[in-house]
Amino acid sequence: MGSVVPEKGIKDDDPIAFGKHKGKPLKDVPLGYLSWAAKQKWCKPDLKKYIAKRLLVHVSDKQLKRAVTYLRKKHGHT
Repeated sequence: MGSVVPEKGIKDDDPIAFGKHKGKPLKDVPLGYLSWAAKQKWCKPDLKKYIAKRLLVHVSDKQLKRAVTYLRKKHGHT
């Protein structure tokens, strides 16, 4: 039986290393700021990957909430 190797990479609790949010856990940094950082030439690939995942989850969550709201209204639930 093989050992389980934890996923490497940046995690939500890792502190951001630059800017006005320096030292904050990445999960607490506004998405707009992270989106800006991902567009900068100096942004490292592992951070860009983390930001892309966060943005994807955020968009998916937002779409899910809209769909649930729509279905509730359509079926008379509030």
